[in-house]
Amino acid sequence: MAFGSDSAELWPLLQRIPGWDCVHCTAEMAAVLGPRLERELATPVRYLGDVYFTLQGPAHPQEHSAVRRLTEVDLALLEESPSELHPVGFGSLLAALSGGIVAGAIIDGTLVGTVAMSVSSEEHADMGAAVLEPWRNRGIGSAAASLVATEMRGRGWTPVWSTGETNLASQRVARKVGFREFGRMTYILVPSLRASGGFRPSG
Repeated sequence: MAFGSDSAELWPLLQRIPGWDCVHCTAEMAAVLGPRLERELATPVRYLGDVYFTLQGPAHPQEHSAVRRLTEVDLALLEESPSELHPVGFGSLLAALSGGIVAGAIIDGTLVGTVAMSVSSEEHADMGAAVLEPWRNRGIGSAAASLVATEMRGRGWTPVWSTGETNLASQRVARKVGFREFGRMTYILVPSLRASGGFRPSG
């Protein structure tokens, strides 16, 4: 994530950081930093808008018979699920279940979708969602999101939801649960760095 308004100052900082393949910043900064990255790296960049939502009031109730809160006893079930369903932001899956908030949809003994708290500050908590392709558009994501958001608010956090501007399905889930758009950022994507494993500082 890049903070500031001067690309001449940001580029030297980026040169010292290994492994990055995109930069997350304001749209105003992206308009200046993107062309600079193209010149300095001699490679094209792409842009992706990032939409932020917050939930200021109670979550709209959404229910699904397969969705429930996951706890430590569900560790094996979570470990056996595809990695895209694994919560992020914690040191381990057990830590996510014991210290975070995770809701999941279990159908025929298989975990098919999750929504989980990823990171938090004193006032805000971010959440991430994933539902396996065959089970999308069935209300699983919105039910799990409502459950997680309700518990976040109960703990005193303002829930935060972010998604790419092209991910209309994710935006629909957010709005269905009661989230409202708060602001936008931009990802400057560098495909050649992603293909090569990320930026490598010289020397």
